Amino acid sequence: MAPCLEISSSLVAFVGGALLTRESLRVRGRIRAESGLERLRQILEAERAGGVLTDKDGKSLDSKEALQLWFAERTVRYSWVGFILVSLGFILDLIAKLIRP
Repeated sequence: MAPCLEISSSLVAFVGGALLTRESLRVRGRIRAESGLERLRQILEAERAGGVLTDKDGKSLDSKEALQLWFAERTVRYSWVGFILVSLGFILDLIAKLIRP
């Protein structure tokens, strides 16, 4: 049973680490996309076409802060999932070591 837990813990921790790494490597693209969307927002604001940018729930993205929060939401979600997976991998590894004969 302990070898199965050790392998599972390693796999779970690896997936969590890979998820965190993936999100950290995508930061540059997110910053570019955010700056492009900010420029679009400024153009729409200059043309008095406010209220056009919304998220999937219909919340307005008419301010720079709203755009930043919208872009950060997915990263935060993935970070929490990665953290939980890494922690679960650690707990499974600890359990496997404690029950080893």
